[in-house]
Amino acid sequence: MAKLDEIWSRIGSVTMNEVVVAVLEDEIEVHKSRLNPSHSKIDILYLQDTISMLERRIKELQEKN
Repeated sequence: MAKLDEIWSRIGSVTMNEVVVAVLEDEIEVHKSRLNPSHSKIDILYLQDTISMLERRIKELQEKN
């Protein structure tokens, strides 16, 4: 998280975990919007796997708090 660490002093009154979770949630929405039944099954599985991985990361961060 080097890039986030660089700008952290400019971010308001939220925790770093809250910012990271918000970014990951936005990424999940982007990937969900890209799910299209007309894509190949491999593409769909890739996106679903990516979404699952991001959701697991969010859960991991939330359990730290």
